Amino acid sequence: MAEESTMYADQTPPADPLLGAIVDERYLILDKIASGGMATVYKAHDERLDRLVAVKVMHRHLAESADLVARFRREARATARLSHPGVVAVFDQGIVDGCGYLVMEYIPGKNLRQLLIEQGSFSLRRSLEIVRDTLRALASAHRAGLIHRDVKPENILLIEDNKVKVADFGLARAISDATLASTGSVLGTVAYIAPELVTQGEADARSDIYSVGILLYELIAGTPPYDGKSQISIAWSHVHENIPRLSESLGWIPAEVDNLICTLAARSPWERPQNGNEASEAISAVLESLPAEVLDRRADVKPQVPPPPTQTSTMSLANTKPINYGRATSALPVGAIDEPTPPKKPRWVLALAIVLLIVAIASGVAWWFIAGPGMRVRVPVVTGIEEIKAVQVVQKAELQAKTKYEFSDKVRRGQVIASKPDQGTRVKPHTVVTLVVSKGVRMVRVPSVLDKDKDQAIADLKTHQLTVGDIKEEYSITVPKGKVIASDPGAGAVLKHGTAVKLTVSKGREPVKVPGLVGKTAEEATKLISQVGLQATVTESYSDSVPEGKVISQSMAEGAQALRGDQITYILSRGPEIAIVPNLRGTSMTDAKSTLENMGFKVNIESRLLGIDPSRVYDQSPHPGTKLKRGEVVTLIHI
Repeated sequence: MAEESTMYADQTPPADPLLGAIVDERYLILDKIASGGMATVYKAHDERLDRLVAVKVMHRHLAESADLVARFRREARATARLSHPGVVAVFDQGIVDGCGYLVMEYIPGKNLRQLLIEQGSFSLRRSLEIVRDTLRALASAHRAGLIHRDVKPENILLIEDNKVKVADFGLARAISDATLASTGSVLGTVAYIAPELVTQGEADARSDIYSVGILLYELIAGTPPYDGKSQISIAWSHVHENIPRLSESLGWIPAEVDNLICTLAARSPWERPQNGNEASEAISAVLESLPAEVLDRRADVKPQVPPPPTQTSTMSLANTKPINYGRATSALPVGAIDEPTPPKKPRWVLALAIVLLIVAIASGVAWWFIAGPGMRVRVPVVTGIEEIKAVQVVQKAELQAKTKYEFSDKVRRGQVIASKPDQGTRVKPHTVVTLVVSKGVRMVRVPSVLDKDKDQAIADLKTHQLTVGDIKEEYSITVPKGKVIASDPGAGAVLKHGTAVKLTVSKGREPVKVPGLVGKTAEEATKLISQVGLQATVTESYSDSVPEGKVISQSMAEGAQALRGDQITYILSRGPEIAIVPNLRGTSMTDAKSTLENMGFKVNIESRLLGIDPSRVYDQSPHPGTKLKRGEVVTLIHI
């Protein structure tokens, strides 16, 4: 083996016959850019249009299938119809030396694999932006009915201004279909392959979404989720394990990002976003929800030594068929096993025995974890899913679902807020998973707090899960000091819990000064009393000194301290009291005098000295019917 290795080391790789050649009398091959499991990419000059292009030529072993070449040409035509700034444009296709080729837009940037090798990882913000732009490009293809099937860092290019370009639509799809039709195998880079491609060989837009979820994990963490395993182990993990939560290794990763990755890379296609547009909107929502200091963080990953180019692997649908990794398998060097004497049996017999032993052990271990007592399943991602669908997802994961309901300010009514155990947790099958379902925002009614003490009103609002807003004080005639006059909003209003309610609290009756009313007219007195808010009681009285209609006196002295709403009494003058002199002629003098005195008059008796009848009134002055002030003199005359 050592001699054989030396022999190969001394050989010079044969020159690439395409370098310097002109393909289809048009494309001058200038340089070799890269070579992968399916094709080699060359930098070329389009002699007809005088521009640089990229020419991708299928490997000869793939070109031997006429069916593959036919599919390849159909897919190339379909891809050429795509028109999106995030998709590498396809200009032309044809056959060179029996191998199919594509002429594509020449992108002078680097792919994500090269950048990951140079940088180790990307910041959370940049990772989300790259994946969002990738999904937008994929959305354009999904609308046109095209599925990529091989989304991986090598096929994502970054050009000036960090714009994203997605490459290799047609080639991956054509080769995958042809391989499945002829060998029962599916094509895809195993690190990013969707479970349904492994188990059924079927793919749709959601298969690309799964690969993008794995890609997002790698951009943030620096390595894909199942790194370090064999190809078959990685494929097994895609089919049987939920993607690990990134926060388990990077504690600063927020739950929103964990949930996003778990949703994009959900094992069931129905749990993922259904197309690139829906997935890109989910990315945008997470970008908008996270603070800048979190988005700008980056995992501390050292740059890598450049590995061999990522190869496209062919995976058998049957468990008995081997995986072809697209590269030779290294043999054990001579002397790796210490043998004192030459073996009596061929080495392949010993190797076969070792392989069978390893398979037996692996089968036992696999049984323990897959179907035996050690079997565990992951609680699926259900956050934000409608209750009925979430129950179905949990039951499909071989778990039991139970629901409880809680109010939520952020999660819409009927959607799942969280699960207990948390989504992503590994548990035994048939474990009860409690789904916490949103009842929507809690709405409450404002209680009646009128005429209550301020402290009691505040306590009542808090009991009803409302907060207290501004509290202002006002004088009130009707509400005692310290009691609530009003609330804003008022009692019975329906509000979101936590809303602030304003209160107006009484300062009691307002102090006022008593105005001077004496000598004022009734109208003037009424106006003065109204201005200070007093309540008036009015009485009337005759007055010889105060003119009629003016105030004689008031019950509270002018300038005295009173409270708004207090009662004040004042006396209004009716002027002097007036009476009409009655006709007393011919009446008894005694009776006439008594009548006049009773009416408030003074009586004067005069005699005409005739002596006829001094006991009877002969005449009077003033005459009957005259109006006199009470207290004036009426003269009675007898003869």
